[in-house]
Amino acid sequence: MNKLSIFIAIAAIIIIGFFWLNNQKNDESLGSKERVVHEINYAQIKVFDPVYIALDQGYFDDEGLVLNLKGETFGGPQALMATASGDVDAGIAATTAIINAVAAGVNVKGILDVQSSMNDSALMKWYVLEDSIIKNPNDLRGKKIGVNTLGASFHYTVIQYLKDNNISENEVEFLAVPHGNLEQALRAKQIDVAGMIDPFSEIAYDRGGLRILFTAMDVLGENQFSLIFMSERKMLNDPEAVRKFSRAYKRAVDFINNNPEQAAEIIANIFEVDKKYISQHKFQPEAQVREDDINYWLEFMKSQSVPGLEDLTVDGIGTNEFNQ
Repeated sequence: MNKLSIFIAIAAIIIIGFFWLNNQKNDESLGSKERVVHEINYAQIKVFDPVYIALDQGYFDDEGLVLNLKGETFGGPQALMATASGDVDAGIAATTAIINAVAAGVNVKGILDVQSSMNDSALMKWYVLEDSIIKNPNDLRGKKIGVNTLGASFHYTVIQYLKDNNISENEVEFLAVPHGNLEQALRAKQIDVAGMIDPFSEIAYDRGGLRILFTAMDVLGENQFSLIFMSERKMLNDPEAVRKFSRAYKRAVDFINNNPEQAAEIIANIFEVDKKYISQHKFQPEAQVREDDINYWLEFMKSQSVPGLEDLTVDGIGTNEFNQ
């Protein structure tokens, strides 16, 4: 091959390479324009939440989902209000709070289990001072009961406890006190009973001077009382983001089940407490929404004459559609 032939061959290779690279850049540019960013804004509440595990382990990244933690709410009703305003897409709320929100026209549904009372995992506990005169349900008449927020799981579980013992909710006074302030309010005798969850409950009890009056297991037995909720807006406009969220979340639940000590360490670091204060948390199989438990709360609230529930159905409150 003479020099001219070699030159022509090299030139041809360069030209072909130029067009190939140019086409590649065009393809990448087109792909970037078509690429959809799946994103969910999440109202965080500082409780034992598998979302924190999923973030720590990179499960949302694996799904190609951007999860933005927003604010730090005191309870489910506040998170639901943030969803109604469009500030967030998802969060944690008691089933009762979700029912109230849906009745008020907030378009959300529970999609995953987050808190269930189970054997060895009561979660919700109500404390009194060790020297309190409150020894049994009848002693609650005329007393002040602190719960993190009104209209959610702690509040309605107490109402059920009172009802089981033939006591009207009007015979006690409920006060809304954030989780982190309940122990102080109880010790200062601003309230007579404090409903708490870990790590607040375990830290308070470890300090001494308190005793447990009753737990969620005493009132509800095994019952799913809180759910991860999602706005119907997000479910309609970006169902794939919701599926990605659910897959990452369920991986986190599996991690918790298989690595309870490591999971407790992760949550403890978030709370900046010793992991001994993180209780054992159990979840429904596959983090499924339990229709029977939604129906339990719906019927209970109807029995309490909560307004706006007449036309509500279980499938309007929770779904396993995105949990497959």
